[in-house]
Amino acid sequence: MAILCGIPPNLHDTFIKMTKDENNDFISEFDAIKVQPQSGDILMIQGESKSSKFLSAIQRPTYFKARSSHIALIHADFMCIDAMPKSGVRHVTLPDILPNDLSRFKIMRLKSLTSDDIQSLMSNLGYFLEQPYKISPSRAPAKNFSYCSELARKIYKMSKIKKTGIHNGIIISPADFDKLLDNSKEWEDITDQLMPYIDFCVKYGPIINNISKHFTTGFKLNKQRYLERKEYKRSVRKDDRLSPESKKKILDKIEKFENGLHHKFWDIDQMTK
Repeated sequence: MAILCGIPPNLHDTFIKMTKDENNDFISEFDAIKVQPQSGDILMIQGESKSSKFLSAIQRPTYFKARSSHIALIHADFMCIDAMPKSGVRHVTLPDILPNDLSRFKIMRLKSLTSDDIQSLMSNLGYFLEQPYKISPSRAPAKNFSYCSELARKIYKMSKIKKTGIHNGIIISPADFDKLLDNSKEWEDITDQLMPYIDFCVKYGPIINNISKHFTTGFKLNKQRYLERKEYKRSVRKDDRLSPESKKKILDKIEKFENGLHHKFWDIDQMTK
């Protein structure tokens, strides 16, 4: 099973113990980590490819200390959200998004976030999943596309987080987050605090990637359930055997249920309006 799951031999013993629910190094080392990421933490990555280095360089006329070529956000646990060409908005694990050179990234956190803010961010971070990637000037949050830094801005705006300092220009670049971290007292660099967590992710990357599949599968299932309810609501509206009162009662109950769900999705919202 470990081989089929892509777990390297040096982690087989740990993986086997995890599947048997036995004490193991993964759990004990994870429990010993004092500081962990939280929903809404922003990763600022200096890519190592030629195109990434070029992107960092061309941002310097707008901010002379521009470093980052890519922005991602922590969703929950080991999962991040970002927007990439070809892939669009996607889930990606922290081990998979980290650069090989760990000096080439930072993680920033808004100091004023409350527990309610963090819950709101967690709920909204998955909203734009599978949205196409596109860079286009716009002050308003893009409804049908995202690019990495614009995705971060609109998630914070959608979550109604106050005093972020994130600017509202027609284009927002990774360098704007570099500038925010360097000059704003509202944000803090938590990279050093999270290094034990990052080292853990690097060490156990294959196991983390394996167990994180359940997280992404759950989101896909949530979207599928929305589509099934949409089809059911359509059939209720067309069912001549039901009285108007019965139809309203059924549809109201479904709407109440959906309003109580933690996660909604941009494309499902457009289909159901």
